[in-house]
Amino acid sequence: MPSKHSLDADTRFGVPPSRVRIPSGLALRLAAPLRAAFILALSALPSLACQSNASSLQGLDAPLLDSDKPTGEAGGSEGGEAGDSETGNEEGAEAGSGSGGGSVPLDFPQEDETGEEPAPDCLDEGKIPLVQQPFDAYFEALEDKIIPKLLPGETELYDIPTGPQLAQFRQAIGLLLAEEFCDAQEVLEPLDYRLIQLQDGNRTYWVAEEAKTDQGSSLHGWGTFAFNPQAARPELGVWVPHPIFDEDTPAIAYEAEKKQGPAFFFLAGAHRRASAQVVNANGDYRASDMAHWRQTVGHEVHLALVDARQGVIALQIHGFEGDNHNSVTSEEAILSSGSTQFSSNLQDQWSAALGQAGIDHASCGTAGWTTLCATTNVQGQSTPADDSFMSLELEADFRSNPDQWPALVGALD
Repeated sequence: MPSKHSLDADTRFGVPPSRVRIPSGLALRLAAPLRAAFILALSALPSLACQSNASSLQGLDAPLLDSDKPTGEAGGSEGGEAGDSETGNEEGAEAGSGSGGGSVPLDFPQEDETGEEPAPDCLDEGKIPLVQQPFDAYFEALEDKIIPKLLPGETELYDIPTGPQLAQFRQAIGLLLAEEFCDAQEVLEPLDYRLIQLQDGNRTYWVAEEAKTDQGSSLHGWGTFAFNPQAARPELGVWVPHPIFDEDTPAIAYEAEKKQGPAFFFLAGAHRRASAQVVNANGDYRASDMAHWRQTVGHEVHLALVDARQGVIALQIHGFEGDNHNSVTSEEAILSSGSTQFSSNLQDQWSAALGQAGIDHASCGTAGWTTLCATTNVQGQSTPADDSFMSLELEADFRSNPDQWPALVGALD
């Protein structure tokens, strides 16, 4: 059986193998001589026809036709002069380009300096697939590919990304944000990712999608990033760092996408304990836990957005068990900007909205609350003390009741 890294690109993304195609550069080189000969033959037709007419009229002392005058007297010269004038640039250039004033310009593709047509855009060639599917249905299918928790005796499936790989992924995110989609696709391909257009009604997301193994799981476990350039909330991003461990957080994030229309969305690709490598002294966190380890794609995406977009809000949705925390009594939600010492302006705003929605909650940094305040979250630690990072912890019973989700996401205006 082939290894998870040995599959061809089409197979890894679950699509049929591509047909063999002639490289575009070769096709253009073959076509260029034929096109040149065709243009030359067509351009000679008007002149030949006019010479034939002129010969038949010379015996009648008819005036010389414009097309028989020396070059420069009629159409070509007048067109050239018109093309040089301030008022007739385009018209004159077109009129003067033929062998006579009556010739019709041929509409062939423009060529570059090498004599070849410009390379087709990757969107025109269909290299970035268009997928028409509801946003939540697409991401729900991705949940089945998330690398699960690593059990004793199992082979580790999560790949810890290298420094160069993280830098390359960050470059791809920068190109996506600049809407250089074809360039982003080229940067993503060596990382075993591809770019797709996900269209859900009038919303179109550009999604960096990870390849899968022949067993159906994510190839690396790095996660999926989506970007909507025309989003209703261009400053808002929604993160799901622990989609398996924190049950129902993906579904609540999809509800937030429908209600708030964020520009950015990130779904982690692995269980927080999918890796055997421990990354803290207590042994609580593993290298696959994007919320507690910097060497992850999820962390790199966060930094890229915060650096590129002023005023971005990165909202992470987490979960907790109330019985595991003595200080938690009836709280259904805990809001934090990553500190127990202060609350940000947005945190205060959302806290007031949660109260108005009837959601029992606590807000870190206020009234002495210090539990589940995301102080060990590396995205919070890497973000300035402002509104650019927000952690929303949700209690298990609250998460399991979909009837309460609309009021929650409606408070995040």
